[in-house]
Amino acid sequence: MRRQIRTMLGPIGFRRLCCAWCLSWIVLAPLLCLVGCTTKRAPAGPSHGKIEQIHLFLTSVALSMNGKVGSEGFGARIYASLHESTAIVPVTEGTVEFLLFDGVVIGDGVKTNTPLKKWSFSQSDLRRYAQPTAVGMSYQLALLWGETRPVRPRVTVVVRYFPSPGSTPIYSAPGSIPVTIR
Repeated sequence: MRRQIRTMLGPIGFRRLCCAWCLSWIVLAPLLCLVGCTTKRAPAGPSHGKIEQIHLFLTSVALSMNGKVGSEGFGARIYASLHESTAIVPVTEGTVEFLLFDGVVIGDGVKTNTPLKKWSFSQSDLRRYAQPTAVGMSYQLALLWGETRPVRPRVTVVVRYFPSPGSTPIYSAPGSIPVTIR
């Protein structure tokens, strides 16, 4: 059969036909491999699912808000996400707490040690700090420790999220920042 096609088209026509056939397979083969592949997406609308992760980003150092020597607080940004998705979702329920520990606290110490200071925000309180970003809704805050000052040269900050009253909390990874002590 090949010989008959070659005879009908001639050597140049047959070569073009073979090149076109090979080229079509080079283009179509990867597309055929993708058939049936899907990506999970967060559902649209106000109910995005259950928050399972909290992501904490801190300023690189403690901040002096009044221009005097010594630190008075820090800046933080948090994101909430679902476990099975990369989607960043807004906090639509529950309570978010920022815990400040004097010194470096690692591992389960953030769950067992008593924090030096605690800030608590309901979902409605967080709305004031909401900032849409390219990846989703974030919450940016400047938190001052007031009279409860750290005495060690570093502090550890962790976010604890309670989806509902009495529920098991979700912790962010701890972050540590240097502090200027007066």
